[in-house]
Amino acid sequence: MMAETSFSAQIDAWVNEVEGAAEAIFKESMQELVATAQSRVPVDTGFMKNSLLASTAMMPPIDPVSKPEPGATYPYTGTEISAAISGTELGDTVYLGYTAAYARRLEFGFDGVDSLGRVYRQQPLAFVRLAAQDWANIVRRQEQRLSARIAFS
Repeated sequence: MMAETSFSAQIDAWVNEVEGAAEAIFKESMQELVATAQSRVPVDTGFMKNSLLASTAMMPPIDPVSKPEPGATYPYTGTEISAAISGTELGDTVYLGYTAAYARRLEFGFDGVDSLGRVYRQQPLAFVRLAAQDWANIVRRQEQRLSARIAFS
């Protein structure tokens, strides 16, 4: 009697057989990871979403003076992030980081008085950590989407 192969194992075998599948899954997974994190970022002016940078060299640092201009809005297009991800190769390390001065406070929360004497009771939003925790599911979804597209083309 032949042992049943799990769906996950079948997809893994398929990825190994189809040229370019692993790289496509990697890039699509990165795009979904960004979309997942960005969907959890609160939007007032759009500055925070637009502070997201991608790099294959190093983690983009938070800029302590990076704040929105009063009255300005910052519509997010994601063009630069998509272009950076498109330029990667399988095996590259991709660093994604929000550079707005208040990024850490939104991610981890802040309860207390800041250096300017303002009092904050910011609950942690964990938009980065929650997206990162979902990485394995994101990759699985992309494997399934790509295998379905190829199977029906």
